[in-house]
Amino acid sequence: MLIFFATVALDIILQTLFVGLALATLVRHFQWSLPKARAVILLFLLFAFLDSFYLPAMAALDATITVRNQEIADALDLRPDMHLMRAFGFYYVDLFLWAVQATTAWYIAARMVRSMRQKAA
Repeated sequence: MLIFFATVALDIILQTLFVGLALATLVRHFQWSLPKARAVILLFLLFAFLDSFYLPAMAALDATITVRNQEIADALDLRPDMHLMRAFGFYYVDLFLWAVQATTAWYIAARMVRSMRQKAA
């Protein structure tokens, strides 16, 4: 079970890091002047999209899921032959996570842009 949650945490960390690096590259290349509030809101929406863009496809598939590892199934409250869409949803923790990811990605981008400007000068 620890490996499962470690994999999820690693996914979130890498997603945040790479989005921050991509934003820094775009800001530096196009010489954008993005205010912090606007950047964090845009990043929040981007993380929301990245976590939910596959939901319409899952709804159209009308697929079911069975998790054979009983510990993980119990932890995630999954039952045998459960519709796949019931396993996914939006919760308050998602909003919190997207906000933390957006703020962290903005911080990474701001640090990278500042570092690149200092090296260029």
